[in-house]
Amino acid sequence: MFAAVLRRGGRGIAVLAGVLSVAWLVVPSGAGADSAPVSGGSWFWAGQPDPLPPPVGQPAGPLPAPDVPKTDFPVAAKAGQVDKESYLHIETATIPTGSTVPAFTLTLKEDPAGTNANNASAKIRLMAVKDFWADGVTGAPVSQAPAIDDKAPQSVGSRAADGTWTFDLTALVAMWVGGSLPNNGVALQPVTDPGATFEVVWFGAGAGAPSTAGTFTPPAATTDTTIGGPTDTVPSAASVPIVPNTSASIVAPDTPYNPLPARPATTVAPATSKTNRARVIVAHPKRGAPPAFYLAGIAVIALIGLGAVALGDLGEPTPARRGAVLRALEQRRALKEETP
Repeated sequence: MFAAVLRRGGRGIAVLAGVLSVAWLVVPSGAGADSAPVSGGSWFWAGQPDPLPPPVGQPAGPLPAPDVPKTDFPVAAKAGQVDKESYLHIETATIPTGSTVPAFTLTLKEDPAGTNANNASAKIRLMAVKDFWADGVTGAPVSQAPAIDDKAPQSVGSRAADGTWTFDLTALVAMWVGGSLPNNGVALQPVTDPGATFEVVWFGAGAGAPSTAGTFTPPAATTDTTIGGPTDTVPSAASVPIVPNTSASIVAPDTPYNPLPARPATTVAPATSKTNRARVIVAHPKRGAPPAFYLAGIAVIALIGLGAVALGDLGEPTPARRGAVLRALEQRRALKEETP
């Protein structure tokens, strides 16, 4: 009887193991909770000049605004014009492609150390980014900011009394996950109402760093060939919560913008000046002239000798003097007179 009980118990254990294996396949590993962290960002400033070579003797341009603490993200407007704007990268790779996103929000917290001016009445909108851009840049010119997708979903932030801002990204993230829009991050820009002047500075790191929250539902049921055959299906899991990931590191703005490119390294050629030449001369003080010098001298002397032989002992003849001619004529006349 005891053996029969064991056999029955063994069958029960086998059945239980099969049920657990099916349940493990039905519920995805991330069904408990997941995260879509903000991985990094940069901000741009209208007060920063474009990267043109400055005149000689003049500074390259203003430094990043002193009212924005290191690693923070600002958004500001001056007299209805954009002054500062921030860009954030949001990682959504943990959300399976084709999932349904019923809710997704971005939360930011104001930094009291920054110059928050008229922040209670500030209007800031979130928009999708078209182009690639790099994290960690502080106060680069606005002209270098990536392009914005005006046709993608956008939202205006909501500010709480404690300085917490919330932006609704549900429609935008749904497009990212669905594959109809590439995820190049988001831009936070001031709403430039006529005469609007304000500045909001958010934490970029630490306890108040940007975070996301929401839920998503994995794709619908699909055929699974690992559970008894190709006709078996695994139903879609329930909604998975997206919780803030406080352990994720953020590449916050930390590199001051430098409008001047780095100078290329110059290579110093080895010295071949008078010093080296003097060393060569001193090292060989007894070296004579080359053989060609002696051959040339012998040739010159030979030419001079040949010329002397050709011209005679007296060298080049000189014209006779007038007195010599007269004497010759007198001698000739005397000979005629002596001849009978």
